[in-house]
Amino acid sequence: AGSRVSLNVGHQGENMNRLIIIALLGMVTSAYPAERTAKILITTTVPVNQGSNILYQGQNYLDTQALIIQSDLIKQRAKKRLNLSDDQMLKIESVEATLLKDTSVLAITVTSPDADLASNFANAMADEYTSFKRDESLTSAKASLANLSAHAMKLSEALAASEKTGTPQEQE
Repeated sequence: AGSRVSLNVGHQGENMNRLIIIALLGMVTSAYPAERTAKILITTTVPVNQGSNILYQGQNYLDTQALIIQSDLIKQRAKKRLNLSDDQMLKIESVEATLLKDTSVLAITVTSPDADLASNFANAMADEYTSFKRDESLTSAKASLANLSAHAMKLSEALAASEKTGTPQEQE
């Protein structure tokens, strides 16, 4: 009174087995999150005459850039760039920026069950960080230009005054 299981090994049975195996493989691969990495070379101008302090300051700069990359600001900019919904953002398990050993290269690693999302988001983070730094440099350059223009105007006025009186005017 035992039960007997029979397996039809015909053509139809083989296709069914293949479908089950494919479905199982699909479940296994989707259970593991994908890690995708984008890399950025970080450059900075550091004065040469600072001696041993230069390495410490350079490391601080790189650590700071890693924190900026991982910031909510850069994540939100990347989200906007890719037009992602809040639900899609929930699929991103982690974002890490790490300095590659003995380099000035930061690796942005994104982990998600969706490999395409991880890859696209890592690249968008790199693009948005680069854009952020470009905007920061532009703002700094504009401020420098305004300061230099104001200083040049004062010098021009002092020169004009000294030419009228024949004596140099003191500058602050």
